[in-house]
Amino acid sequence: MNDQQLKMEYGSEYDNRTNICTVRVYRTLESPKDAYTLRFATLDLAEQLNCSKFLFDLTRAQIVTKTLAAFEIANPKGEITATLRNLAGAIYYKKITAHEIFFETIAVNRGFRIKVFDEYDKAIFWLSSLSL
Repeated sequence: MNDQQLKMEYGSEYDNRTNICTVRVYRTLESPKDAYTLRFATLDLAEQLNCSKFLFDLTRAQIVTKTLAAFEIANPKGEITATLRNLAGAIYYKKITAHEIFFETIAVNRGFRIKVFDEYDKAIFWLSSLSL
């Protein structure tokens, strides 16, 4: 999937030294629609780059979502679930609110390696400490 197929703008870069793929989202991210699109783009990147650790930098994004969307996104269904459980994601926000904590709690309770951060260095440290 390329950048032009997404309505939101995003860019990605891969650090083969740390095995961390950074995905930066720009402009508006409408959840759940764009979150699903981003999920499939992540799976494509994981396969193409053999990457299992992702930093999602949402500090430049305007996030449009509701509480129910957080539950829906953190609780994927079907075959994709097993693949996502093999990946880890640090989500980097300008500011963490109760909404982001709710999302993280649901995802972790479903067996996903997801953690939210408002400090870049802490997000990178957490990802780097994981052995996948």
